[in-house]
Amino acid sequence: MHKYYGMLNKLLKSELFLVIVSVLIGSIGTYSVSYVLSYEQQKSEEYNVAQALYIDISDLSDRFNSSLESANLSENYATTSNEDQPPILYDPRPYYSESGLYFVYLTEIYRFDSDLSANLYDYYKNVMAIEYKRQYIFDHISKNNSFESLSESEKYYLNIYSTTVPKQMKMCIIQGEIIKSKLKEKYNLNLNLSTNYNK
Repeated sequence: MHKYYGMLNKLLKSELFLVIVSVLIGSIGTYSVSYVLSYEQQKSEEYNVAQALYIDISDLSDRFNSSLESANLSENYATTSNEDQPPILYDPRPYYSESGLYFVYLTEIYRFDSDLSANLYDYYKNVMAIEYKRQYIFDHISKNNSFESLSESEKYYLNIYSTTVPKQMKMCIIQGEIIKSKLKEKYNLNLNLSTNYNK
């Protein structure tokens, strides 16, 4: 009888051991599957954000190029009665809004590597600076309807902004191409975009 209980005890121990091992294997397998799925989901989300920002930057480059071309044709400039006064950049259309994709994905950009994230933050900081200056010019020109009625301080900033905005646009276009190249290479984006800005 004692021998029987000894064998039963060994059997129970071995079965318990198998159960524990099975549970451990199952847990590891479940964790591994969850990890793989989570990793693939994260990479998929990163790809989607990269693709969206690529398109956003392409649209902005088209927008800036359009404004620069219009500026060369004096379509986006307000002239003054003073011949010595250079034309003032005047574009009523916003370049970028607070609902832009950059603000939508602001908390997602940190997932990119540090170099790419820094490039994106710097690029959109310049875009926001351009938009701020465009809005300043538009507000003062539309409000006063005349350059001559502005204060000397307002004239000063209008002249400065009107000079710096085209330069910043050109810089952003170059920055944008560099960032797009990095996004396309890192995330293997396969894009054939035609983003003519006709708004």
